[in-house]
Amino acid sequence: MKLKTDTDQTTSPSSIVWILLAGGGLVLIIGGMRAASEIVNLLLIAYVITLIFTPFFLWLRNKKIPAFLAIIFILLTLLVGILFLGWFVGISVYQFEAKLPEYEAQLEAALARVISPESLLPFIEQILTQPSPDFLSIGSLANSVLKVIPSVLSGLSSFSSQVLMIMFIVFFGLLESTNLAKRISKGLESDPQFFSELQEINLGVRKYILIKTWTGLLAAGANTLVLMVLGVDFALLWGLLSFLLNYIPSVGFIIALIPPFILALIQFSLKEALIVLTAYIVINTLTDNIISPRVMGKGLDLSPLAVFISLVFWAWVLGLVGAIMAVPLLLIMKMILGRFYDTRWLAVAISGEN
Repeated sequence: MKLKTDTDQTTSPSSIVWILLAGGGLVLIIGGMRAASEIVNLLLIAYVITLIFTPFFLWLRNKKIPAFLAIIFILLTLLVGILFLGWFVGISVYQFEAKLPEYEAQLEAALARVISPESLLPFIEQILTQPSPDFLSIGSLANSVLKVIPSVLSGLSSFSSQVLMIMFIVFFGLLESTNLAKRISKGLESDPQFFSELQEINLGVRKYILIKTWTGLLAAGANTLVLMVLGVDFALLWGLLSFLLNYIPSVGFIIALIPPFILALIQFSLKEALIVLTAYIVINTLTDNIISPRVMGKGLDLSPLAVFISLVFWAWVLGLVGAIMAVPLLLIMKMILGRFYDTRWLAVAISGEN
């Protein structure tokens, strides 16, 4: 009779201890990131900005422009763009809030046309004609739906107090961009593959952000044109919202669709609102499923389910910045998991391979 040895066991006690320790460490790291989300978000934003502008900085250096002047030029350009964006959003939100009472009355009338008591069953008609609490009234619904829009838009400029810190981090990041890479390469002489993988991650994140920027501009331009042709108010603002939210995978374009859809329904009728809905869906499908994969080549090689789970998870941990950075963070996680034998199956699971 063959005796059962330790090598026949599928999971040794040491493996269980290692799994428990790794899981506990991961929980502590995630908890720390969530507690320090404000600082982590600043670092992530600065990292992406530095990554995007590094090639331009190196190009300026090749033109014999001093490093300090090149960085100041980049930061001033970035600051002007942020200030213009904040000014435009602030003015638009102020004008939108001024028209809220008019929109509330129009929305109440539009809902009354769509949900006509004469077209409903008798018991629903009875419910609608009975006095109802304020929080169930159509006027209250209109007020709630419309007043949430300015709060969302004003959030776009809420980080203005943190811009200075981001600028400082970007300044030193660009200043160290060439020397840091050399130092890391020297420190990883014994593991050149790891350094190569780090470079690939940086290139992948930069490529992803730039492609999302160009496709987002294309989609936002098309959306704005549709809204202008229909005559929907604040078409430029909704186009800007469409561009900014395109960085959030899966659900970004749906969130960007809600304000212009409601305004088209308020200003005109259900027909124009459905035109807005159809146009957004068609434009988003073209940019995300046809244009973006062609430009990106093979694509990101990520499972759609993994991308959605990453979106939910990082949005919970880091908020809006986490939702925007969900795909780059998933790419980094995939690279880390792929380096170790015990976790390589997870890297394969989140990839898009069949």
